[in-house]
Amino acid sequence: AAQLIPAQSLLDVDEDLVDRALAVNVKAPALLTRALVPHMPATGGAIVNMGSVNGEIGMAVAALYGATKAALHSLTASWAAELAGRNIRVNAVAPGPTTTSANAPAHGMLRDLTAGQPDGRPGTGEEVADAVVFLASDEAAHIHGVVLPVDGGYLAARW
Repeated sequence: AAQLIPAQSLLDVDEDLVDRALAVNVKAPALLTRALVPHMPATGGAIVNMGSVNGEIGMAVAALYGATKAALHSLTASWAAELAGRNIRVNAVAPGPTTTSANAPAHGMLRDLTAGQPDGRPGTGEEVADAVVFLASDEAAHIHGVVLPVDGGYLAARW
């Protein structure tokens, strides 16, 4: 789940927006995971959270969104440690700028934003889905507590 938050200055963020962002990006995954775990098979399973590169970096006018994703990244690591004894792996993907039908009006801005990254383009929903499928698969059986950037090198290019 993700609550996309309009780019805005801290001075323009109101309490309702803070509450909605935390409810969707932190509270909902916490409650869903709590409800899911008791029903997972004894043989274990995998949980893959939807993080964001914004949870790894500071970005002007995106502090609230980034903070909620940083919280989810922290929960991912903590749950990986806590649930390993139940044979449950917990990881997350952290998409970078990604084109979707929902953000079609922003495709030009996304192309500009990613022009300097190693692969020079926004990602696709299919590429993010492929990473989720991998982390949920048996091929990732020894991967726990990882936040996997799916960002075409976006984070690498920022440092």
